[in-house]
Amino acid sequence: MPFILSSTLSAAASQERLGRNMALYGLAFIPLAFSGHVAHVAHEFLSEGLFILPSYFVGLFALVVHGTPLAQTTPLAPFIHPAVVTLLKVLVVLAGLFGSAVALVVVARKAAPRAVFARILPHAALLLFFWLSYTAIFVAPMAAEPEAAAAATLVVGVASPSTPVPTSATP
Repeated sequence: MPFILSSTLSAAASQERLGRNMALYGLAFIPLAFSGHVAHVAHEFLSEGLFILPSYFVGLFALVVHGTPLAQTTPLAPFIHPAVVTLLKVLVVLAGLFGSAVALVVVARKAAPRAVFARILPHAALLLFFWLSYTAIFVAPMAAEPEAAAAATLVVGVASPSTPVPTSATP
């Protein structure tokens, strides 16, 4: 809906068909959308995915050297600080904003040399709104999943059936 509204305003300013305006200026939003997806995937990779492969090698080393089964090895903890990951996400989305802004200006100038600012303004406002939304999503702290947090509290106090439960001698 916001894109249809901005295209309607832009088409009225440029006196062209709405469908043509949507087709032309829709391409300008691709860099921002792509950078948002790249930032999300980078978060997943840098926060969790990067550490899976080395943890397999650590487990293999423990199996070969110490004879420890792979199931009992401790996975590696992430060593990239979350603030660094957040900064990278914000920089990627900022690069997408600049790419989309450049594409928006190029499309507007190629379409017609007159009333460029009037045609760009509605789409630029929408572009700014999307960029602020991406930034707010990526900078906001992520809450722990309730199911995972509840399962973690249940598992902490329960011993597995194969693990001997230590008993303390009472005087």
